Amino acid sequence: MAGTRAEKNKRRFSLASTSAGEKPSVGEGVARELAQSEHFGEGELQSIRVDRIHTSEVNPRKLPVDSVWIQGLADRARNALGRKSGTAADEAILEQLDQEIADLSDVRTRTALETLMVLARSIHSDRLISPVTVRFVEGRGYELIAGERRFLAHILLGRTNIRALLRRLDREDPNDVLKGEITSLMENIAREDLTMAEQINAIERIVDAKQRVDPDWVLNGVNLMRLLHQPRRRAYRYVEALTAPPEIRAQINDGTLDSFRSIEEAKREHEGAQTKAGSKDDPESPGRPAGKRSSSKVSIRFEKAELDLLRNLLIRALGEERARNLGIDEMEWGDAKTARAAFSKIFAALDDQGET
Repeated sequence: MAGTRAEKNKRRFSLASTSAGEKPSVGEGVARELAQSEHFGEGELQSIRVDRIHTSEVNPRKLPVDSVWIQGLADRARNALGRKSGTAADEAILEQLDQEIADLSDVRTRTALETLMVLARSIHSDRLISPVTVRFVEGRGYELIAGERRFLAHILLGRTNIRALLRRLDREDPNDVLKGEITSLMENIAREDLTMAEQINAIERIVDAKQRVDPDWVLNGVNLMRLLHQPRRRAYRYVEALTAPPEIRAQINDGTLDSFRSIEEAKREHEGAQTKAGSKDDPESPGRPAGKRSSSKVSIRFEKAELDLLRNLLIRALGEERARNLGIDEMEWGDAKTARAAFSKIFAALDDQGET
């Protein structure tokens, strides 16, 4: 393909593939190396066909529409102008897209698409600044890890290719799956302002994945901070939301609680109500006659070595002879029911010992 000198130079210093029969130039190789060096360690920078990319099921952002719906919107706008499907967007097509979106009756969908059009216009005028991130899935093509809105904006614009960082991830490896989910969450939080519900639900999936990979991993502020590379305060606030009672989690999911502050206030109110209800049930609370204090059940999880140590300490406090008389030293403490019975006998014996 001959083309003008300007067209050749444009191809030479871009990531687009060379035309059929045209040899890659030295300039094109240098441009590729420079572009790749900007993303060292993030993945292999490529130009990938838009129609070979599909969105991920674990994407934290839950848009009200998918790529098929967006493609339908793009086609309607072009058909209204007598243009062919897939025609590269110009100002007339962009204006028609704005009109199609303004005519939508669903407020949530209309708002999401208006925001998407702002991004599409930015890409149209200033190009794609940050590439999307994908991984190759055998038999399915490329799966989007991060950058769903940029991908959808390319469909609206009629772009055939998109700049993408290709990650080599193994879907069968739990560690690679975990890395992919963390990457998707962090990039969306940083660039796309996820709702609180989207953030919490995505982090919950990551925590579940992490605990499958490492069963000894415990959810707390420090561990979550290290896992997500988030500031300490933000990590602790995520833990507060993740460990909230079911009724508060329901309010997070339906959007009633949409900020850390509202979640923290709801938790304080809930805990206050629980404390107030508990004081009403306590026979020794102010305003009630004195009597036997109500007991509460507490579940404690022990490792076997810790349980053996605790058993030995309690038997020593009780005395070996008395422990033998009660049959405590011969009990199988590994069984939860037997261990409870043993504790009951020991505490009862210690109470009697204290009274004598």
